[in-house]
Amino acid sequence: SNDDWESLVNRLPLSGVPLQLAKNSVFVSCAGGQLELALSEAHRQFISKQREEMLQQAIHARTGKTLRLSFTLQEQVNDTPALREQQRARERQTSAESAIYNDTIVKAIVETFDGRISPKSIQPVD
Repeated sequence: SNDDWESLVNRLPLSGVPLQLAKNSVFVSCAGGQLELALSEAHRQFISKQREEMLQQAIHARTGKTLRLSFTLQEQVNDTPALREQQRARERQTSAESAIYNDTIVKAIVETFDGRISPKSIQPVD
């Protein structure tokens, strides 16, 4: 499933473009020793034989399974680990902004000193 794929991607010993290849792919199927992934046409530049091999080796290192990878290019893919990550970041930012704008102490300071809140200064706390 895409949940399992995201979990695996987040644990892979990868960085750089090979990691971006994984993060921008969605799980399609896994059967008969073949892992099929879909990738958006917009990310086609991530695909190369060397990067596929690095991803394959990282999957083997993490799972102990030797899987052949195949990529299907699609006009658009949704629900990739990268898109999920971006959505969670947006939700965290929205929550942080809401907490600041609705905080009674912040409201009192803004009113007392005729202040403004700079939206760019608000960042979620991890």
